[in-house]
Amino acid sequence: MSRSIFASGRPWLAVVALGLAAFFVWGWWATAPPAEGYIADNVFVGDTVLGGLTVAEAEQALQKRLDELKSGGLAFTYDGQSVVINSTTDPTDDPDVVREIVDVDISATVQRAYAVGRVWRLGLGRPRMVVPAFVTIREKDLFEAILANFPDLERPAIESAFVVDQETKELIVIPESVGQRLNRSDAIGELKRSLERLSNTEVALSVTIENPQSTQEEGRALLPQVKEILAKLPFEIKYEDQNWQLNQAEVLPHLIVVKKDNLWALGLRQGFVDAILEPISKEVSRSVSAARFKMENGKVTVWQPPQDGRELEIESTLLRLEDRLNNGASGPMELVVKVEPAPSIDGEGRDLGIREIIGVGKSNFKGSPKNRRHNIKVGADTLNGILIAPNEEFSLVKALGPIDASTGYLQELVIKGNRTIPEFGGGLCQIGTTIFRAALASGLPILERQNHSYRVRYYEPAGTDATIYGPKPDFRFLNDTGYSILIQTKIKGDDLIFEFWGTKDGRQISQTTPRIYNITKPPSKKIIPTTELPEGEEKCTERAHDGADTEFTYTVIYSDGPKKEKIFKSHYRPWQEVCLLGVKELPPAPSTDETPLENGNGTPGADSPAAVTTP
Repeated sequence: MSRSIFASGRPWLAVVALGLAAFFVWGWWATAPPAEGYIADNVFVGDTVLGGLTVAEAEQALQKRLDELKSGGLAFTYDGQSVVINSTTDPTDDPDVVREIVDVDISATVQRAYAVGRVWRLGLGRPRMVVPAFVTIREKDLFEAILANFPDLERPAIESAFVVDQETKELIVIPESVGQRLNRSDAIGELKRSLERLSNTEVALSVTIENPQSTQEEGRALLPQVKEILAKLPFEIKYEDQNWQLNQAEVLPHLIVVKKDNLWALGLRQGFVDAILEPISKEVSRSVSAARFKMENGKVTVWQPPQDGRELEIESTLLRLEDRLNNGASGPMELVVKVEPAPSIDGEGRDLGIREIIGVGKSNFKGSPKNRRHNIKVGADTLNGILIAPNEEFSLVKALGPIDASTGYLQELVIKGNRTIPEFGGGLCQIGTTIFRAALASGLPILERQNHSYRVRYYEPAGTDATIYGPKPDFRFLNDTGYSILIQTKIKGDDLIFEFWGTKDGRQISQTTPRIYNITKPPSKKIIPTTELPEGEEKCTERAHDGADTEFTYTVIYSDGPKKEKIFKSHYRPWQEVCLLGVKELPPAPSTDETPLENGNGTPGADSPAAVTTP
């Protein structure tokens, strides 16, 4: 008859057996990978728990936290003043100029969390693993918003300069003054670390003192040289058949003393670039332009020849001009201009493979204001007749070129801080959306596309829009048809139409109706006090929009058999109504002694490393 180890008189064997069993159970739990499709336990992004969630659930959890963070804004403090700025730029009436100042790649972040959780850690169990979010920051927009709210944060160092005394009419030297600059890399670094853990911790801004290069003493030593220069003015600069005269009023206010090759010399301040060279650059520079084509009696004909691009090299021109000032040279000076040759024309008509319409995109802009309609027409005219070569990657930002007054665009109002300022760009996302739809209808591979921050009535059904704002986001696709594609644009009433002409190759294209889900209501109305409106007057600059998620499936079956399928997902944040309210004076800034901003869990955001960590 068998006897158990408990009855054998050897109880220590029972203890050892139970211990070994517990160890193996623990070892299996500690080292076994998580179930397929699930993120491992104890994986976090900041304080957001992803452990135990599916990829889809984790994306939804992070998106919710990101929306909360963005709606709370970005907090900054400097010299006792705290300011919260919006996480987007704020248009007054046109959604096309809305840009996310900060954003997180939710999909890439979840994939990182999924991969990290599958690392076996024999002997360590499953410690807490914190992964950083993939963060992007539009630095230019961020610093514009910061400086709009802290206007005294930056001031340039002023070099000793030359002026004519109003009483004596003598040339004199005015003293230098100290300046300061925002430590931009520090601000970006701190903000990025905060965003990587999906926290809106207040970022403390700091500045660096900037000392001028020269003093009044060095300036006085160069007075004789300056007098010689003034005696030779006006000075001529030219390019081809264009020329410009520089007189004393244009040169003297910008002359400064700088050190070159360890010697004191004359230089030109940034103001000369802004006031003189930038306007000249707009006259000289132009984008490279390929030939434009149109359909006539079933044949493609050239209606606009190619044109080389030109760009004034401002820095090189400035150095050349400073050298001439210091060397006392006379006579006209040639501008430094870089020329970009236009692409050549490779034949006409059917040789290009332009035989039929392969896809059409359409959108409606009913209700658009006058400036927006104007910009849509300018953008459509710019693209009309463009030829896309076989295997060419088309970039909409590149094809449109500069977006400013020189190319015919009008401005829309944008809020920066508590000020409204004009900015170019309104209406161009109508172009992006329409060409996106034409590329889909043609069965072309979409290389880059970004939806708007919130749902826009011009671009319904939701999920089929594309926003652009150079340099990013862009809209790009590949011409993989084996033939050239000709873009033809039309405006009929309130409809914008893009036709892609080329040669059909038998590919079959299908697109599901967008599924709209997770509809969320917007926050309550936001009031921004401003002294730029009469006291008590309210001007609402943004309408309220529901938030939502959408997705649709895009399928292309090629004639030789392969099938490619892509799901286009879009997330639209709920957007609150925003109104400007005229006040006599702006309210005082909140005290920096207030309770810190809270994160999504109701507690101050805790620090976490910018890489995967285990305690």
